[in-house]
Amino acid sequence: MDQLNSTITSGSDADLIATIENVTLQLVRYFSIFIFLFGSIGNILNVLILSQRSFRSNSCAVLFLFSSVVNFVAIISGLPSRILSGWGADLTATNRCFCKLRGFVVNTARPVAIWYILFAMIDRWLLSSLKLQRRQMSSLKNAKRVMIISLILATMIFSHVIYCHEPNRINAPQKCYGITIACRFITDMSFMVLTILPLPLMLMFGLMTIYNVRQSRKRIAHRDTLMVRNMVTVNTNQQRRLTKQDYNLLIMLLVQIFILFILSLPLAFQKLYSAIVTDTSSSSLQDAINDLFYNFSQLLHFLSNGMTFYIYTLAGGKVFHRKFHPIGLSVCTEEKQKDFEFIFKAIRDGLFKLDNSSTYKPDVLIADGSDAIRNAFNCIFESNKMVMCWAHVRIYLDKKLCLINDNNERHEVISDIEKLQICNSTHYFQLALELF
Repeated sequence: MDQLNSTITSGSDADLIATIENVTLQLVRYFSIFIFLFGSIGNILNVLILSQRSFRSNSCAVLFLFSSVVNFVAIISGLPSRILSGWGADLTATNRCFCKLRGFVVNTARPVAIWYILFAMIDRWLLSSLKLQRRQMSSLKNAKRVMIISLILATMIFSHVIYCHEPNRINAPQKCYGITIACRFITDMSFMVLTILPLPLMLMFGLMTIYNVRQSRKRIAHRDTLMVRNMVTVNTNQQRRLTKQDYNLLIMLLVQIFILFILSLPLAFQKLYSAIVTDTSSSSLQDAINDLFYNFSQLLHFLSNGMTFYIYTLAGGKVFHRKFHPIGLSVCTEEKQKDFEFIFKAIRDGLFKLDNSSTYKPDVLIADGSDAIRNAFNCIFESNKMVMCWAHVRIYLDKKLCLINDNNERHEVISDIEKLQICNSTHYFQLALELF
């Protein structure tokens, strides 16, 4: 009787093992292809948008650009071998050079991509700070510096992979893996720490950025209320609009952190589990379950490498399109962008003429460039909002130009217009609306 029960149990386990192995095989074959296409398209779109000439001088955009590049490298270097392994054609499983190269590139690229996103959030926080010294730290030079340093550090941390990884491994999650327990432990723990640590830091700097933006806008609204009494209603409505935008920004950041956390955590747990139970014998059923979880967690993490574009597009809403994303500018022609630069330069030059002409009227200056400004706004905003934006510009310029009585006020207006002037070439067009 005991022998019969043992036979039935063994048969049930064999069927379950076969089912799990089949699920793992189908997952590797087809889910990998979906992630490869999904992630590649998203990162390519990010690169095409963020590599525009007008964004090359913006530190935050550059960080997001290279994060997308590194994500794309991680997907290209990691997923094809997994797809081919589903049909038994993975070269990294048998070729020593391919095995070492893939292990080194994938383990280095994926943490670096997450850290680049963290640095971009830190850059946002610095740029939104009310302290001048912090704002000055937000620069393209510093962005390039932290990217290079982090890449060098990651390269050094995972340099042992070149020595440790070998093909044709048997008792390992995949054919190309570490040859010793020490190598596997160092690789797994390093990857886990470098992947999980940035997530709470992203949340912290994201919340501090939102706080800085709210404080800055409150100061702007308070200043405008004191200067012009009849603008109190406008400022009240503006504050409501800004509060909604702050809420949207908070949602975007929280969704980004939440999705990255959900997609990265399973692999981190798997790495920790693998490091702990490496030398522990297990049954065939347990091995099949471990193999399924390993492949699933790996694919989830690869999915996070291709999610950035879709997170910003779907969760960011208008905040992403107007403040963080240059997608509206991509439809603008170079000629219209030049018109946009020209009119704000004309406004700035016109401010200096006010001292020498008591009969100079601001409306003349505004009317001279009305067509150019409307064309530029038409590229960025929807048609039903273009009129509102133009009205804001007229109110702002009429108010400011008529209030110039001394040099300090004039320099303040010039500073504001300089902020407006950069809006056509960066993702800070929303900053222009803060001045109205």
